[in-house]
Amino acid sequence: MLRASGILTRGDLKAIERGLSRIATEIQGGTSAGRSTPRTCTINIERRLIGIVGNPGKRLHTARSRNDQVATDLRLWLARRDRRHRRARQVASEGAARSGARHAATVMPGFTHLQVAQPVTFGHHLLAYFEMLERDHARLADCRGRVNRAPARRRGRSRGPRSRSTARALARELGFRRRRRELHRRRVRS
Repeated sequence: MLRASGILTRGDLKAIERGLSRIATEIQGGTSAGRSTPRTCTINIERRLIGIVGNPGKRLHTARSRNDQVATDLRLWLARRDRRHRRARQVASEGAARSGARHAATVMPGFTHLQVAQPVTFGHHLLAYFEMLERDHARLADCRGRVNRAPARRRGRSRGPRSRSTARALARELGFRRRRRELHRRRVRS
């Protein structure tokens, strides 16, 4: 977005991308001080970037506050994590359902408050896990819908995309399904 808007030169963009790639490698290898609280993490990364590429690194958060960067990064991380684990949740749920059907007549002791209760079938017990996994899946799907939106630009702030079309383009470029709606209230003056 910053390159397309003419804020960054092609050389600055390449330098920032190269520096961030190097920092990512350092963090993955455990040789960077980039891991800490979200605020200090972004500051550490910015300082390291300036150390690697010089002045272009100072433009890392042009048009975005560090808080916006953390909110956006957290949403991107959650979306990536959800995609990774969605299939595993589906496999576990299907496995519980298949095993529950296979053991529909297998009797086992039921438990209540860690004490033996009336007998139940093992299939019934497994289907309880199926239901729990399905409930979790529905909750995570709701979370996915909330996470898959670009963070809203706060009103009155001096940073951020200047127009709705720029904000939509940025949301699209980052892979967000849509931009979070901003609530605008008109103040009535008497």
